[in-house]
Amino acid sequence: MLNTGFLTLGEVSKRFGCFTWQVARIFERGLLPEPLRLGNYRVVAERDLPIIRRALAECGYISEAESDGQPQEADVIARGEA
Repeated sequence: MLNTGFLTLGEVSKRFGCFTWQVARIFERGLLPEPLRLGNYRVVAERDLPIIRRALAECGYISEAESDGQPQEADVIARGEA
């Protein structure tokens, strides 16, 4: 996507080295308010990444120590998305 200050859930998952379904699940379970929709995509503001990181870590989807919000290249390659 363009640099709009918003990220799709797929882009968020790449930042944290997890799967897109895991990011979606934190919203589906009501841990965070449902994100905005842009067409068929759910999008979140970049400023919300720390809150999303904490929710992912609390669910055990990511490690608190390695979840800095930067793309995790090894994880992306392992998932075949590179």
